[in-house]
Amino acid sequence: MDIKYQIDYSYEIIKNIDNRKNNRTLLVICDLNKTGEKKYYSLKKLEINDKNKFQSINLVRKIKSMNRKYIIKINDFFIEKEDTKEYLCILTDYYEKGNLEELIKKKESLSLRFIWKIFIQLVFGLNSLHSNNIIAQNLSPQNIYIDDENNALISELYLDSGNIKDKEYSILLYNSPEIINGKGYNQKSDVWSLGCILYELITGKKPFYLIENILKIKYDKNVVVNNDFLYLLSKLLSYENSRISINLLLKDRMLGIKIIEENLFNEENIKGK
Repeated sequence: MDIKYQIDYSYEIIKNIDNRKNNRTLLVICDLNKTGEKKYYSLKKLEINDKNKFQSINLVRKIKSMNRKYIIKINDFFIEKEDTKEYLCILTDYYEKGNLEELIKKKESLSLRFIWKIFIQLVFGLNSLHSNNIIAQNLSPQNIYIDDENNALISELYLDSGNIKDKEYSILLYNSPEIINGKGYNQKSDVWSLGCILYELITGKKPFYLIENILKIKYDKNVVVNNDFLYLLSKLLSYENSRISINLLLKDRMLGIKIIEENLFNEENIKGK
């Protein structure tokens, strides 16, 4: 496997954006394309080891080659060594608006059109991933970036250990009952996380704050007054055997009508301008 340990450009670290377990994200500036003009990028530094190294690289290479709308664009990736550790460095576009979590916190309420737009774009994004046999694994507002045109971009599509003890509690609250019970990820795990995000878009609150409520699928439905949203939540936030797939969700008549009403057609094979 061809692994790049040296890059033919230099980058300057501007500031730290995010610190998480075994990885961090930096704001950097560099002339990636050697045009004489430097641009801002996000640089994710993901700690890797002999056990997950090649699998991680293969996954990042696959995501980079997809180049799909509603999936964060990977511009380059390489490996850096620091002392005895190795880091998979992933260079992506930088989005000044930040992530969906920050946007939800800033707004007292979001418009119906914005909620539908973000939700449908996430459905399209997940469909692109699932069609390529990729599972998002850690889908949450924290891992969805918003571009200048208020489009949603799914990020953090890198290998997860699968061990809930390794997860931050804020991310764990978007995990499905079967994941909490120790089962491995599958496409329906992403569907559950999508349901949690839809609920938060509607109400400004997480549906679950306690692990025991996730296992019982116990959340407050009374704050959701829109019948279309209640219908979708019933399909998304259910036990695995009755939870809808993304493929079937895209064939749902109600959602199809909403896509037409909101002029949000499936552009998953077209990279946004």
